[in-house]
Parts: sequence; structure tokens; C-alpha cells
Amino acid sequence: MVNFEDSVCLVVTGAGRGYGRALCLAVVPHMHKKSVVILLGRSKDPLEQTKLFMLQKNSSVTVYIYDGLECSSLNEDSLSKFVSECVPALSSTHSLLILHNCGTVGKPSLKGTDYKLLEANQYMLINFSSMVAVNNILLKQLSVCAQKTVVNISSLCAVQPSKGLSLYCAGKAARDMFFRVAAEECLSVRFLNYAPGPMKTDMLEEIQSSCYDDVTRDMFKGIQCVKMEDSAAKLVTVLREDKFVSGSHVDYFDPLPS
Repeated sequence: MVNFEDSVCLVVTGAGRGYGRALCLAVVPHMHKKSVVILLGRSKDPLEQTKLFMLQKNSSVTVYIYDGLECSSLNEDSLSKFVSECVPALSSTHSLLILHNCGTVGKPSLKGTDYKLLEANQYMLINFSSMVAVNNILLKQLSVCAQKTVVNISSLCAVQPSKGLSLYCAGKAARDMFFRVAAEECLSVRFLNYAPGPMKTDMLEEIQSSCYDDVTRDMFKGIQCVKMEDSAAKLVTVLREDKFVSGSHVDYFDPLPS
């Protein structure tokens, strides 16, 4: 569970814009004054904006930004640098909360059978392997935190196929299963796969404009979007109530776990 009554270390990937920013702004008002936040993303300026908005909501937390983890070229050196620069600031916190939000949609213009080896490998590096590496090094380095919770931002596509989204569906399914297994292996950590519902994001616009399949493209064009702030608020409620089964898949439209 996440004890918001004590100091929390919050790590958010893909925090510079869109849903990642919405998650940050939903969580930060609940955070204790001694809490620390690490915002991860590709570009410094959007992360600085997220930091500014967070401090406007809760000026008592400490927020760091880090744009040195490029998922497409992640290696042991970049991970070691991240640990040396960021982890020491987090080790005194009581609870650890990791929100794995970053990801890409792939190429909706392609069928799954159209992908070449390099394209498939690169996609899985960005969307799965790098997530595993960052997750595991954080859990290892911050094992002293009394309470640890990891949230994978999942999708309906993790459990339901969609034409044009072969790698996206496969990547989301892989992440879900990774954390289902992790929940069996690491009983001291709480894991949640949270599907936030359809939202108006760059990913959605890419599917609407470039998906090769007419039915899928039209379905996403007519979809009723969820407000990002509503979806993020639902996740905060799920975390605060802490009644979900570790490793489970919870959708925005599901009733609250009981």
C-alpha cells in the first residue's frame, strides 16, 4: 500500500505531458511534506512544466526531473548514471510508488506481419524491456522503503486485440503478465495493472489518422473519451483504498475493488 500520511517517493515515467502529467497532478496533493518526486521523460522543458504545476498544488514536496534515460538506447551505463544521480535523494522515504506510464503505439499503418526484426526489437525495447530494467533497479535500490507499490499503465488492448495495434497489444499484454508474475514472486510489493480508459492523447490521434484498418480507425474516431484528470483521480482512489488484488488488471470503468 501507499501510506500518504508519511513520506512517499513517487517515480513517474513519461511525466512530461498528457496522461503522465495528469497522474502527477492527481497524486501530488495527497503527498506528505517530506515526500520526493522523480519525473522521468525525454525532454527537459515539458518535465519542468510538470514540476511547476505540481509545486503549485503542493509546495512542500521536493521534485527532481531526469531526462537522461532514453528508452530507445537504454543500457547499463545509463541505468548506473540514473541510480547515482537520483536514488540517493529517495532512500529516506517511507513508501515507494512507481507509475510506469511511458509508451508508444507503434505503427498503426502496418499489420503485425509487416514488421521487420529491427522494428519489433526496437518497439519492445522502448515499451517493455526498458520498463523492466527501470522497475527492477528501482525496487532493488529502494528495497529499504517499508511499503512499495508499482502501477503499470495498461490498456484494454492488453486483453483485447485491435487491428493495426499488434505491437501495442503485445507490449501491453507482456507488461500485464510481467507484473502478474511479479505479484506471485514479490509478496512484499503491491502491483497493479491499471487501464485508464480511452483518452484524447497523441496516441489516439495517431490511430485515428493512420490506422490501416477502416473499422478500427472509425471505432477510435467515434470513441467517447475519458477526461485524463478523472482517470487519474480514479487511480488515486484505487491506491488509497488499497483493496485491489496484487497483479490484477483494473479498468477505469470497473467498479472499485472491494
